[in-house]
Formats: sequence, C-alpha cells, structure tokens
Amino acid sequence: MKGKDSIKELLDIEFQRVEVPADLKDRLMQSIEDEPITQTTKDNIRKIDFSVKSIAVAASLLLIISLTGGLVYNWQRESYTPTDTCSTPEEVIYETQRVYQILASALNGGVSQAKLHTEAAQNKTKEIFDQITIKHK
Repeated sequence: MKGKDSIKELLDIEFQRVEVPADLKDRLMQSIEDEPITQTTKDNIRKIDFSVKSIAVAASLLLIISLTGGLVYNWQRESYTPTDTCSTPEEVIYETQRVYQILASALNGGVSQAKLHTEAAQNKTKEIFDQITIKHK
C-alpha cells in the first residue's frame, strides 16, 4: 500500500499547482446552454437507409449486367468457327510451309538471343571467378 500512497501524494502535489479559474463552471454552463440543440429524427435515418439501399441495388444491377455481358461475349467468341481460307490442297501446303518458316525464324531468333545471353553470363562468371582466385593467392 505504500506505493499507492506515494503516487497519491505526488498527484495531490501536482494538482495543487494547477490553477482553476473561479468562473470556469459558469462559463462551461453558459457554453452548454448556448449550443444549439440538434435532434436526429427518424426522417434523417430513413433517408440514409434509403440511400444505402439504392446504392446496394445499383451495385447489384451493375454486377448482373456485367456478368451477363461477359457470358454473352464468351459464348459468342467460343461459338465462332473459322471458315476455310484455302480452296485447293496446294494452297494449304503453301500456307503451312509459310507458317513453318515464320515459326522457324522466330525460334532461331530466340535461340540466337539465348546464346548471346549465355555467352555474356559465362564471361561474367569467368571474370568473377578470376577475381576470386586472384584474391585467394
């Protein structure tokens, strides 16, 4: 109990230093009386409730419309069947060869880029390895 008593004494000493104006109570009461009284009515609550409901309805409608549009779009996209573009087997063979050439050139370009990056990585690794071995000697 000795600790609580010492804290109480310290607080009492600090509160004695605080000066409270004599007319503080009167000023507080006057400011409370001057403050306009506002009451919340059920109409305000209903207006807020109505606005929340209308936002919820609008959001639901927007969600339904967007989902319906997305489903219709996907259904139309999936139901599309391409028409034949070649009329003779020779044209089919020619188009297939052209596509294979385009694909092969793209793959070769990718392979050459990969070789360049691999060589650069090997050179950098060799430089780092040489630096490490020089430091250890």
